[in-house]
Amino acid sequence: MEKVDVLGVGFNNVTMDEALEQCEIMLNYADISHMIVTPNPEIVMKAREDEEYREIINNASLVIPDGIGIIKAAEMYGTPLKERVAGYDLICNLFEKYKDGSRTFYFWGGKPGIAEMAKSNLEEQYPDIKILGASDGYFDDEKKAEIIKTIKAAKPDILLVGLGFPKQEKTIQELMTENIFKIAIGCGGTLDVLSGTVKRAPKLFIKTHMEWFWRLITNPSRAGRMLVLPKFVSAVKKDAKSKGVYVKKHISSIEKNLVGWATKHITILAIIALSMVALGLRLQTLDHEAWDYHQFLGPWTEEMAEKGGVLSLGEYPGDYTPPYMVILALLTHLPFSTLHTIKIVSIIIDFALAVACAKLVVQASKSEKKSFLFMITYGVVLFLPLVFLNSSVWGQCDNIYTLFVILSLLYMLKNKYFRSFLFLGIAFSFKLQFIFILPLYLILYFRKKDFSILYFLLLPLTLIVLSIPSLVQGMTLSHLFSIYGEQSKEFYTYLTLNFPSLYSLIKGKAPSLAMYSTLGIWLAVGVCALLFFYCISKKIKMNEENIMNLGLLSIMLTTFFLPCMHERYLYMGEVLSVLVFIAFRKNLFVPLALQIISIWTYCNYLFGVEIISGQSTNMLPFLTIAYAIVIATYAKRLGTSAEVEAE
Repeated sequence: MEKVDVLGVGFNNVTMDEALEQCEIMLNYADISHMIVTPNPEIVMKAREDEEYREIINNASLVIPDGIGIIKAAEMYGTPLKERVAGYDLICNLFEKYKDGSRTFYFWGGKPGIAEMAKSNLEEQYPDIKILGASDGYFDDEKKAEIIKTIKAAKPDILLVGLGFPKQEKTIQELMTENIFKIAIGCGGTLDVLSGTVKRAPKLFIKTHMEWFWRLITNPSRAGRMLVLPKFVSAVKKDAKSKGVYVKKHISSIEKNLVGWATKHITILAIIALSMVALGLRLQTLDHEAWDYHQFLGPWTEEMAEKGGVLSLGEYPGDYTPPYMVILALLTHLPFSTLHTIKIVSIIIDFALAVACAKLVVQASKSEKKSFLFMITYGVVLFLPLVFLNSSVWGQCDNIYTLFVILSLLYMLKNKYFRSFLFLGIAFSFKLQFIFILPLYLILYFRKKDFSILYFLLLPLTLIVLSIPSLVQGMTLSHLFSIYGEQSKEFYTYLTLNFPSLYSLIKGKAPSLAMYSTLGIWLAVGVCALLFFYCISKKIKMNEENIMNLGLLSIMLTTFFLPCMHERYLYMGEVLSVLVFIAFRKNLFVPLALQIISIWTYCNYLFGVEIISGQSTNMLPFLTIAYAIVIATYAKRLGTSAEVEAE
């Protein structure tokens, strides 16, 4: 085995696994005793001045670098050791390896009772382990002879000698010719730790190589012994320079460890950094008051506050469903601006949505770089312009129903149907816009054929359960289920609300708009039916890619053909289009087009800003044509590339 010299002490350049392999080899030798030494800087400095002790160490069968100081010293010589191999860890690994009783142990060392306590603790932890005896380290010549006689009679495979250096190594050397053990390890204070009377440093101190500092602060009496450390560093530096091999370090060990930790956890740190920037960006717009807040959310919360907040849920103002109104009612009890609290709720949902989207992409993608893919998706979703504008500028809650649709898709891909429909039911409870993706679930029911149609009952049941605060205060079920119908009637005077749907091309007077709306609904149903029959007849395979693509196509078709669409009704499609591209690296034009179209409509509504100069009524038809081309191109590509099931 390769050896690395540190101030005259030769260390075997081994990893922990290699050290354990060497132990196994030693144990298989017949009638030969071996010594394992675990030097730290103190032991090396002692060996430097004690030639006999140094010779004992260098003649040992295995010399492992117990202290981080040894690792750093080897680097200064330009001959780095592979890793620190702590004696305590090596011994614990031997216990684990031979816990079945295939090898025997004997403990010798520590204050009276310590070795016995260590033996008892190990036997409790490993019922089958064989520890043949235990003797303390306080003895005179007569007692020492008795202990040696006991060890001879036991003849253990592995003898742990914790008498402190150099006594333990010199004692082992005396016994080497007796052949009363196969391996003897000078274990220092290991028995104290095994007995439970002394605690080892926490993992944080061990991983950052600050175990020595833990020992100092928990046992200040060691301060005198610690003075040897700067002497050790100075001696190594001088010796390395005299040999012309000194390697100067340009980074401290603490800094190097921090850089190593940061590199190892770079994905987590990136997610934290992205989250902080995204949060800071959103907090800058908390004071922006959109028209929706001025006309609806603000007056609603004021009226609810006057009526007792959560006590007003039986008959509240506004036309949103009870689940969201419960949130608004709870916010009225907080001593903060309702504008800010409404937006903060939406901002919190943004982060939850980003996590859910990342999980969906990781589940759907076949990439092996799961953590990287998670981080990229999380960051992209958080910084999507429409996600940012919808929550922190507009103060809207489209991210809530979208979050639960994404979770529903995630569990659909996992074939966990109850959870999938439960989350779809929660989405339905917050916004009727969940119906844009409902055709996908009907296709899945007929194509997968492995979940019951009764799961669809979870949708109204979930709405009822989440509306209990309103129902117990007097709201009727008929009123609950009429809320979405009343919402639709409010917009019958507008075929489109700044949305690039088919109806932006129609100029109609008020009397004809209701007719167009009814016809539009049936047209949308017909288009979805065509999509349904195409998937059934072509036997489109319900794999991850097809499910997500069909979900996106369903959203795009319904929003294009349904009347009375609002500019933010494509929110779910905008998010899903990005996820489809990240997961499968196809059809980049779809998320780009949807983002451009929606940014234009959002900015026009929120800020009165035209991306292209001119009136919105003049630009909307052109956006509609662009949207239609995107849908047609996307549908054609899916039709030619979608995987089908074999006959």
